[in-house]
Amino acid sequence: MDTATKLFLQMKFKEYYESAHLIPPISTSQREFGFIFFDENYPEIVMRRHKAFSDSTSLIGFIKDTIPAHVYYSAAYYDNPGAGKMEDKGWQAADLIFDLDADHLPKRNKRLSYEASLKRIKKETIKLIKWLINDFGVEKLSIVFSGGRGYHVHVHDSILLELDSPERREVVDYLTGNLDLERIIEDIELRGDILMKSRWRDILIECLYRWVKGVDKMRRKDLRQTKDYLKSLELNRRQVEEFLNKLTDESLENLRKGDMNLFRFGKKRKLKDDLIRHLLERCITVKKVCIDEPVTTDTKRLIRMPTTLHGGTGLKVTPLTPDSIRDFEPFEDAVAFSNKKVDITIYKPVNIMMGGEEYNLAAGKERVPEFLAVFLLGREMGRYGY
Repeated sequence: MDTATKLFLQMKFKEYYESAHLIPPISTSQREFGFIFFDENYPEIVMRRHKAFSDSTSLIGFIKDTIPAHVYYSAAYYDNPGAGKMEDKGWQAADLIFDLDADHLPKRNKRLSYEASLKRIKKETIKLIKWLINDFGVEKLSIVFSGGRGYHVHVHDSILLELDSPERREVVDYLTGNLDLERIIEDIELRGDILMKSRWRDILIECLYRWVKGVDKMRRKDLRQTKDYLKSLELNRRQVEEFLNKLTDESLENLRKGDMNLFRFGKKRKLKDDLIRHLLERCITVKKVCIDEPVTTDTKRLIRMPTTLHGGTGLKVTPLTPDSIRDFEPFEDAVAFSNKKVDITIYKPVNIMMGGEEYNLAAGKERVPEFLAVFLLGREMGRYGY
């Protein structure tokens, strides 16, 4: 990044911080802070961490004086957060943090545009919120648009703050569907039901039910197509016929109660375990939450401070609620700068919807709103001036 571009970004960030209403994290004096500055190294990541502030006022004053490109604070609460060594900080507890980023979406989503990937990861975030409230009984949580490619969810319930890394790993395993499929299939084989004592049992059974219901609907429309589909799942001709003959309203209702007889074949009533495994894996893929797992298990993690700016986009790290996230549009609601026109040079063609307008820009010299200029320059997609 050239000097003129860096100075322009620093100037715009200074303007923002001069008038912004910054909201420090709770228990500011117990948090460690980290900063990345617009210095000679930027945009290389050189974190200045182990910073501590006695109160919110001194923290806000520091940000306004130094104009950092990125601001982070610790999920952890410490006795001595400014200590230079982690072992000297005196760890007390830590918020349970979840980082949902477009980079962690399944491979099938890798070709999504920036805007489309943000819509997709927002759905994952809403899914996570439902898990946390319904399954863990979480009452105190905050949601934050990261300013980049995703969202952060912070859980503040006191009963969860003292969880250590292995316990947080169990939470991650549950949310990401890291289930013992072989044990589940063994239970089905021996006892005819999924015996898990969690909501995953209901989810898996409901998925199987919906799949069978779909096959039944397909059969009513096109029997030949249905048979071909079942054969593609490694069922032989006899098993296909047996499955379709067993497919009745009664067997469907029994399946919803946990009876797996629809997936048993032959005189010995042997379970078709490869079919069950395929269906369960597909269900888990759809229902699990895509999170950055190491973030949640790390009890000393630094996370972006809400209401500051993301140095790579110029978008505001925006606090949200379970209700407001549904209608939140990052490229409108997190825009921090004006429509004032700025001259920049773009390296590659750009097609983006931002600030309520669509921009189709060719490579070369362009005059664009400053919010778009900051976004493109922060992502090193161009330079300031001609």
